[in-house]
Amino acid sequence: SQATAQVAVTTAAPTNLVANPGFETNTTGWRTPAASITLERVAGGHSGDWAGKVTNTGAAGANCEITDAPNSVTQTTAGTYASSIWARADSAGAILKLRVREYSGGALAGSASASLTLSTSWQEVKANYTVKQPGSSFLDFEAFIASAPTGVCFYADDASIVHT
Repeated sequence: SQATAQVAVTTAAPTNLVANPGFETNTTGWRTPAASITLERVAGGHSGDWAGKVTNTGAAGANCEITDAPNSVTQTTAGTYASSIWARADSAGAILKLRVREYSGGALAGSASASLTLSTSWQEVKANYTVKQPGSSFLDFEAFIASAPTGVCFYADDASIVHT
């Protein structure tokens, strides 16, 4: 006898490893490394209802940065991670950098970054990173403007890290 079977294969979309990518409930999962930099949840996201607003409250220029905390990828697996974040500003011109760094045993193993000139409209910046020490490292995800003046630096939304 003979039997025939039909098999359907579906490929699921990669899972976003960022726990709170769109600031929809709060700012959990994100921190600002400097005391003079604040992060607050504000209405008007790229998608959804909310975004993160990053502000330099200090008297001088500073690295205006948000980073995932705890890290979204606490133990890497072999392959490539695609990271991205959507951002905009109140006025155009500042350079936003997205950087993904791999650390193993406290030492920097590698990094990837991409830059975007901010405008008043939402734009996406993407960086892909191929892991150098899978299984013994973690990834640090950060978006920042170097030496940003006092005031609102940028708005962030829809952060993503997916293993491809």
